[in-house]
Amino acid sequence: MMRRIITGVLCVVLCISALSCGKKAQPLPPEPMLSVFWEHATLNMDPGESRELKWISNRPIQPRIYSEGSAVIITGMTQDSVQIRAFEGGIDIISLHIEDQEVLCIVTVNEDMFHFIFDDYDETALPEIKDAVPVTIIVPYTKEYLSPGQETKLTARLENGAYGDEMDFSFTKEPGKHSIAMDSVYNVATIKAIAEGEQYIRISHPRAAQSRIIVYDVLPPAPPPPPSIDVSESPLIVGKGETKPLHILLLNGTTADRNTFQFKVIENAYAITVKQHGNILNVTGIAPGAGKIRITHPAVTRDYDVMVLVD
Repeated sequence: MMRRIITGVLCVVLCISALSCGKKAQPLPPEPMLSVFWEHATLNMDPGESRELKWISNRPIQPRIYSEGSAVIITGMTQDSVQIRAFEGGIDIISLHIEDQEVLCIVTVNEDMFHFIFDDYDETALPEIKDAVPVTIIVPYTKEYLSPGQETKLTARLENGAYGDEMDFSFTKEPGKHSIAMDSVYNVATIKAIAEGEQYIRISHPRAAQSRIIVYDVLPPAPPPPPSIDVSESPLIVGKGETKPLHILLLNGTTADRNTFQFKVIENAYAITVKQHGNILNVTGIAPGAGKIRITHPAVTRDYDVMVLVD
């Protein structure tokens, strides 16, 4: 009896061990899709009031935050929130950008308290409040290659800037050089390449701590393509006893060179006859077959072969 019990226990243990060994390691779950939103989709504030606006995310993020208008200014930022201050009456939008998502909070600043609070406001302190978040000049590139005569536009913007700041940009050309010409309006400069060489443009803004340099490299003009031969029809098809003109063209050559072509029948001369008049070959079919004409020119390094089919 005892032997049967022991045997049964061993069987159970072996079965459990077999099942345990047969288990496969479970794969790690995929990273969840990013979900982020403001704690408040809308806010109502009075002029001069400061608030902390938090975002809620299912994983740690480092977003970019912008104030789209002038009613609210951003005064600071933490790991999960941004500090804002109502500056003037109106509607503003605080936008959060991360990966391909944009999350908005609409802030309404009451206008009825505006004059009461800001009549004695010291405007000289305003840049210090607005620039609590660093203001940076953003440009689309740092070097651009141009050809003489080419024109391009450069648009600058401010990161963490405010409405109206685009009117205060300054564009300055590198002195003593004349590779480019420039004209600018607000935050857009038009640059035209004049002569070969490098010349930079310095972009500055009173709210940005650092200016930006854009280098324009005007390349020498590309050399013209070499002369080459072309014809009006290839292959040329003629009937037996029929005569057809074949016009020869000199591409990228001078007018004086256009009548100095030479030709030679290099295959099956029995099938065709050819007479030349300047840059025109009159080809006559003599017998069914396929002839080949080779055309040369003193200014062209590569000969041109034309197949002639006589039916």
